Amino acid sequence: MPIPGLRALRDDDFEALAEVHLPALRGTVDDEGDTLEGLVEDYRGGAAGDWGVPLRDRWLVAEDEQGILAAVLTTNWRGTPFIALVVTRLDAQRRGLASALIAEVAARCLARGEPELSLIVTRGNPALGLYERLGFVEVDRPEE
Repeated sequence: MPIPGLRALRDDDFEALAEVHLPALRGTVDDEGDTLEGLVEDYRGGAAGDWGVPLRDRWLVAEDEQGILAAVLTTNWRGTPFIALVVTRLDAQRRGLASALIAEVAARCLARGEPELSLIVTRGNPALGLYERLGFVEVDRPEE
């Protein structure tokens, strides 16, 4: 699937990303009462290394004329590429955008000789089925 408006996420996109992320988060198993400002701060922290070394060539967005459709943010965590965030705008969900972005990240990892890609998903998150279809397998959660 061609990814519409594929480009790298920039720091000046953080507010727009939060405006996509917050409504997608509300009412889910991962909803912890976040705010737009809190999410922007989280992204800034991720860019500064709070989630592991940011792999900025794998911080990707798909966009249309209305803005960000979907995004994936990848870091190097414990020596392995790690998807720290996947989010899709509510009106763009179930169109394959997250799958396409994850596949693009995986291809970029492979091109760099990195055969593994990991992520953490909360039990009960409906995205678990997506990750399983993409070939992710459940492993014991590493100790923090």
